[in-house]
This record gives sequence, C-alpha cells and structure tokens, in this order.
Amino acid sequence: MKILLCESYPENVSREKIVLEELGNSVYLFNFYLHTKRINNKLINKIVKYLPIDFVFDELNKNLINLVDSQNFDMMLVYYGKEIYPETLSYIKTKIPLVVNWNGDELFNKLNNNQNILNSLAIYDFHCSPRHHLKSEYLLKGVKQFIEVDWYYKTVLDQPINSLPIINGNFIGSWSPKRERIISSISDDEMSIHGWGWKKKSKCTNKKIGVLLTEKSMNQVFSNSKISINILTDENRDNINFRNYEIPSQYGFQITERSDRILEIFQEDKTIVCFSGTEELNDKYKFYLNNDKERRKIVANSFNLLKSNSFDLKTQMKKVLTEIQK
Repeated sequence: MKILLCESYPENVSREKIVLEELGNSVYLFNFYLHTKRINNKLINKIVKYLPIDFVFDELNKNLINLVDSQNFDMMLVYYGKEIYPETLSYIKTKIPLVVNWNGDELFNKLNNNQNILNSLAIYDFHCSPRHHLKSEYLLKGVKQFIEVDWYYKTVLDQPINSLPIINGNFIGSWSPKRERIISSISDDEMSIHGWGWKKKSKCTNKKIGVLLTEKSMNQVFSNSKISINILTDENRDNINFRNYEIPSQYGFQITERSDRILEIFQEDKTIVCFSGTEELNDKYKFYLNNDKERRKIVANSFNLLKSNSFDLKTQMKKVLTEIQK
C-alpha cells in the first residue's frame, strides 16, 4: 500500500515509517513537528511561538491538502491528530479510501485532546487504541470501528549492558500532584526526574530535576539506572502504559504502580516489581537498590519476556493492517 503517515516526530527517524516500510509499504511521512517548528532558527521559532495557533494550523492543513491532491494514497495513518481540522479530514476522505487514527492517550481527557480530535471521531474509518477497557465508551461517543492494539516497545537493546548502572533511580514522565506526592516520598536524594512541568510546578526539593529528554536519551537513562519508577496516570484512566514496555526493552528495572492489567502481562516479582502505596514503594526501592543480583535477575526475565512475545511495534502494526483490510 501507499501510505500517508502523519505524526509529530522531533527525532531524526520515525520508527513507525521504518516498520511500515519493512512490512512492504511505500510510506510518505508528513511530520507535524516540522510544520509547527517551521525552521531550525531560534529567532524565527520564537516569533512563530507567539503567533495564534490557528495561523500555524491553517498553514499545516493547507500543506496537507496540497500533498494529498498531488499524490494517490491508499491509506492515511494519523498519530493523535490535534493539528488536523475536521474539515480537512473530511476532504481527505474523498481522496483516500482508508483514514485511520492511532491514539494511545485517553480521547476524552481534556489534557490530551482538543476540538479537532473530538470533532473528528466519526470521520476516521478506524481508531486504534491500547485502552481496551474504554472500547464501549469510544463507540458510544462516535468512533466507527475500534481496533484493539497493545502497548509496545519501539527499539530494543541488542545485548544487555554488562557494567553496573551508574544512576540510582529515575522517574520520567509529566508532572502531576499524584506523581509529586509519590516521588517526593522516596528517600533518595540522588534520584533524577525528567518530564514536562517538573521545573515549573514541582516543590520537590530532595530530587534532581533534569531536562526534557529525547527518545534516545530516555532509553539511555533506563539502561543506566538501577531503578526506574513507573506511575500510572489517573486522568488517562491508565491500567498499563508505554513505560511498562519501554523500560525492560532497554534492559532496565522498573517498579511500577500495580494494576490487574499489568499482572495479566507480567508476573509480579519475576518479570516486574509493583507497588500500591508509598510505604510499599519505599521498602522495595531500598531493597532492590542494594540487591544487584535480585534486581538483575528480574531485568533479564522481563527482557526475555518482551523478546519472546509479540510486544514490538511491528506486531501491532501488522495487526492494524490486517484488521483494516478485512
């Protein structure tokens, strides 16, 4: 198939594009990020930053329509899609037979969506989501067809890092009051935090708050940390998330908030370590920080679990392509 892939990707390489091409498709990448950042020039980007968002989106939508008019695509795959106007999508539907949305976030969480997303629900032919528990609600609110995908890892280490990790612990994720309460309870002044909102909103003085990370840098932190903390997002109605797969894919060790869905995939204390409160988290954090042998055993088990099962991006992409072509 000739596929138009639309996503916002600040990295140099899109894993989604690579995987689609590996599966035998011809792929054109329309990168929202490049169209909103415009140019690699700090002064111009400062000016663009303060322009009305409609101005930036207007230009983006015009460019997208021009691209669609100039090519013959069999399918359009949109990741998230805040930038695309419903009117643009409706027009594109007259040109491209299949228009598919893939959104890992909870669609009705106001922190994740905008009117473009909400007003486009019924326009897409398919919605792909790992939030299986919300399928009925999505269908009731206008989604035509719901494809159940799972979370996955994008890249995996070829081999484990032989040296001992050089970072005690980390948390990578956006700030929230719940996350601050949990992270600040951990008695480790060497622990590092990376993610949106921490520098501006956090009152946590006993942790090292670092810069926002690229995907590559984030993976390096997972690999080089003794412990990575994973906290589910209540606003997203999480019962499992990307981090549950990303951390072990980089031969990292995670202590994650416990859920029934996580325990369907992982085996507690064999391939994952879980907590349900700050006291349990602190006890396990201290134990595994000081027990390299036990920690590395779980790391190896979780890494092997991912490698021996269908938790990779290619498997999920195959599932989507199979469903839409039925």
